[in-house]
Amino acid sequence: MSSYPHRNSRRIRAVAVILGMALAVLGITGLTAAASAKTISGAITGVTVAPATVTTGQQVTTSITWQVPNGTKAGDTFTLSLDPKLNHLPGSFSMRDASGNLVATAVISTGTPAVVTFTMTDYAAHHIHVTGTAFVVSNYSATTGAQQFVYTSGDGTSFSAPVTVTASPPNRAHANKFGLWTRADQGRENPIDFLQWVLETKTGPFDSAVLSDNAQSPQTIDCATVTVAKGDTSGPGGRFNNGVAYPSATVTCSASSLTVQVGAAQAGQLYRVKFSVSVPAATGDTTAPITYDNTATATTAGGPGATVSHPAAAMVQSSAGGAATGTNVTPAVSIIKDDTAGHAADTAATAVSLPDGSTGLVFTITNSGTEPLTSVVVSDHVVANGTVTGLSCTFPDGTKGTTWAGPFAPAGSFKCTAALAGVRAGTTLHQDIATVNAVGQVSSTPVTASNGYFASVPSVSVGDYVWTDTNHNGVQDSGETGIGGVTLTITDVHGKPVTDVNGKLVGPTKTDSNGKYGFTNLPPGQYVVHLASSTVPSGLSPTLTGQGTRATDSSTGSSTSLVLAGGQQDLTLDFGFYVASITDVPPSGGTTTTPPSSTTDTTTPDSGVDSVSAVNAGTTVNGVTTATDSPPLPNTGADIRPTFVLGLLLAGAGATMLFFGRRRRYSKSS
Repeated sequence: MSSYPHRNSRRIRAVAVILGMALAVLGITGLTAAASAKTISGAITGVTVAPATVTTGQQVTTSITWQVPNGTKAGDTFTLSLDPKLNHLPGSFSMRDASGNLVATAVISTGTPAVVTFTMTDYAAHHIHVTGTAFVVSNYSATTGAQQFVYTSGDGTSFSAPVTVTASPPNRAHANKFGLWTRADQGRENPIDFLQWVLETKTGPFDSAVLSDNAQSPQTIDCATVTVAKGDTSGPGGRFNNGVAYPSATVTCSASSLTVQVGAAQAGQLYRVKFSVSVPAATGDTTAPITYDNTATATTAGGPGATVSHPAAAMVQSSAGGAATGTNVTPAVSIIKDDTAGHAADTAATAVSLPDGSTGLVFTITNSGTEPLTSVVVSDHVVANGTVTGLSCTFPDGTKGTTWAGPFAPAGSFKCTAALAGVRAGTTLHQDIATVNAVGQVSSTPVTASNGYFASVPSVSVGDYVWTDTNHNGVQDSGETGIGGVTLTITDVHGKPVTDVNGKLVGPTKTDSNGKYGFTNLPPGQYVVHLASSTVPSGLSPTLTGQGTRATDSSTGSSTSLVLAGGQQDLTLDFGFYVASITDVPPSGGTTTTPPSSTTDTTTPDSGVDSVSAVNAGTTVNGVTTATDSPPLPNTGADIRPTFVLGLLLAGAGATMLFFGRRRRYSKSS
């Protein structure tokens, strides 16, 4: 049981520590907020006073103009000390724009001189060119004559306005009434006995007088404040003076009416009645100024004659207020990126084709808001396939780079350039994203914008024909047919294997039944196609080369394509073959007879291929029939050179001559 109080004390201490830490944090936060507010210099731009000529007891209006710099923040302040002659000042007021947005508040101190402290709201953080006006309507205390009303701003700037004060002596031929504020707040904060009404009879001589007043609603008379005095008009300007209490007066008072009866007055004498009024509730600082007035009745008897008058008076609360305006700021920035050919290509669906995988990029950055921007940064990020280099901008002030302090004016723009390269053909599109970041100069709001660019590189292809050169002229002629089933392989110009745009190794292919073949889906570049001679049907030999155009001639063994950019094809890598046969060569000592219709030794040095045939019999290869007296030679891949045939003939002739020479010698010797 004894442990419970101990636990409770520990808990209380823990709560105290937590509360202390919380208060410390709040205190630090408060100090931080206060420390972040700034005092604005030069905000007050003018002060005037009206009317220039004012009668004693009349109110004056102090008019103030102000302007705060762009970038003013909530809590920033500026001040104005009012002329010490002003009194009965309002406590506070606000300034709003035409839409009712609160721009600033103002508080008037109660000291002498009174100081108006203007505090900005966050309106200035979202607007530029924030300006305003303020006014203070108040009473004053000053002697008659020329006066200077002097005002001083918080930064020491002085403003002076000349005012002439005049006085009109009261008309003592009839009764008078006027009011006096008994509270500086004039009923805005305390509604009790805040206003005093003063009634004065005409001057004597008269035998008696009656003063009566009915309080205008919502005023109520405080009967305890009623006083009656008798005096004279020896004061300045004929004002009441030498007043002494007059206890003989008969006073009838209620909350709504007052009647006072007094006796005789000698020449130059008069009576004064004073009483205070209240209202049910304080009017507050933010309401429009209220005018309090009513009309009294004064009756005198005896003397030069009975008179009846109805003196009236009005009292208007001091007031203050103002208005403000500013240009709304909306920070915004945009970026548009095209290539140097003017293609937007900002979606995958509109990707542009780049045959060589490169292009120049042009960025256009615009301040699309209504607020100047600072801390401008331009960047570009490659998402896939390729590289972007050399990004550089020319900013409005002529400097270059990718970062700029600004300010970047609304509607202003600048351009940047960069180079895109290394885009590869394939199913993966190139994508890069250009981005601009900035900060609102006034609002400190960060803004950003991005724009993408998509591109692709189309594949290339090579091919396309292996055919039978029937007339052995090395040119693809009409009616000549293709050779099916021939195997071809592909390498790059360095003899290395080739991968397609998807990274898959490109293997061998075969000609179709029409002799057509092709290697497709290749990256841009240059390729070599190799023909596997072992897959060419027997009896066929490579035809002549270089006999026609690139599109119609033939290659032997291999053929090299053009350098191909994306989307291009080279279908001129063709291989021609003809049917070759060799006339039988007789054994040693025999003779060879060539029919007149035979075709002999057609040799072209460029081809390195001999075509020797005899038409004693017919042989058909791939649809082509050739006459020969012996079966065609198998295609061994070796060429039959003319020198070889000539050597065989010379050897035969030499052997024959040697044989007959020996026979002659043998005959002679015998």
